Amino acid sequence: MKIVLIRLRLLLLEPGGVSAPELATDDLDLPLAFDRCRNLPVLPPTSLAGAMRRIPGIDPDAVFGYERGETGQASAVRVLGTAVTTPAVRTPRRVRTAMDRHRRAPRPHALFSSEVLPVGTTIEAFLRWDDPEPDQLAALLKALPGWRPLVGRGVTVGQGRARVCALGSREIDLADDADLLHWLTVPGPEQFSKIPMSDSNDHPDQEHWIDVRWRIADALHVGGGEPEPDHDGPMVARVLRDGETFVVPGSTWKGVLRSRCEYILRSLDVPACEEATCGICPTCQLFGHASPVGGARGTVRFLGCAAETDPDHGLTAAAAQERQHVAIDRFTGGAHDSLLFTQEVVTSGTLRLRVETHHNGPPHWARGLLLMAVADIADGLVGLGGSTTRGCGTLQRIDNAGRVMPTVLMESEWDEARDALAELRARPHPAEEHSA
Repeated sequence: MKIVLIRLRLLLLEPGGVSAPELATDDLDLPLAFDRCRNLPVLPPTSLAGAMRRIPGIDPDAVFGYERGETGQASAVRVLGTAVTTPAVRTPRRVRTAMDRHRRAPRPHALFSSEVLPVGTTIEAFLRWDDPEPDQLAALLKALPGWRPLVGRGVTVGQGRARVCALGSREIDLADDADLLHWLTVPGPEQFSKIPMSDSNDHPDQEHWIDVRWRIADALHVGGGEPEPDHDGPMVARVLRDGETFVVPGSTWKGVLRSRCEYILRSLDVPACEEATCGICPTCQLFGHASPVGGARGTVRFLGCAAETDPDHGLTAAAAQERQHVAIDRFTGGAHDSLLFTQEVVTSGTLRLRVETHHNGPPHWARGLLLMAVADIADGLVGLGGSTTRGCGTLQRIDNAGRVMPTVLMESEWDEARDALAELRARPHPAEEHSA
């Protein structure tokens, strides 16, 4: 009998992790899964085992098993455990909210917070494979260095992307006396710690299905949570940061684009969700949906981005400032007592909207529909982030050189948008299509 032990180390390129709702507290709705004994976040082996079925170049049923009805086969590869190491003492938190489809504003009581593993977190995994077929083992070891899995929750909003940064394996032949002695006398964890690992750099650049660059035209406020005190001054609503860098999470891009796509579809007399997600309309197919009886992930991923330098304005970094606001007393027409508040906004910088395909790819009309929503953002019809009705959120589309584009869409993009429009208007009503 031969036993192959595989040790691999993943590096998180995006925030990620697996949530444990059962550990929720008053100030945190979705904390990370956590090992209280070791006081460390954990990634359950089941999460990694599921992601491994998408390793390219292997037969997932033969290597990782399957279950279909009453038939099935156990996985030949066993994920024995994982170990998570974070680069920071504190794990960051993200705050999100749902949008009201009618008011086009945040839905009341829909704000929730989640805890994520930071970029740079490493996840070490320990695999065991007994008596592998030589060709299947060779295919797996060849594919692992270039594997870029999506792990955990939030993968459609720019979370969970990782890459293999180190890999090692060892074959133990129990028919060999030295290997048998090693197997019987060395404790399990040490079996893996003694496996030498080599760095893995086989990582082709990820292609972006949509890649659009923007300049902040007025100001931008993407909130980072509850307002916080500014030393001895008033409470300040801060923008979201990753360290010292201003960021726009993928959930912000996804929310504004889904809302605008639904508006476009209804304007064209194409059915789209009115209240809760329906699961059968075009936006549910593209962006995903959830319901008490089931749901599905979206077929595209919206990546987060950092607010970067704007050379056209002579800036070496994105700039921010604090703006003070006060409520107006409706009776006196003057400033209302004790209602002064401060908001931090990013006043200059560039952004990048990047969209990747996910799973089996989006429908044919999907890119054209998203490009129509992109055109509406570039036309100033819809803004990004908060306070869009009072001087925030307007973006200008720019080219790779930083120049404002003369048209909001290129000619080829207009062709895609027109084709998508024709296809969407010709498709049957989702309810009729679903019942058929």
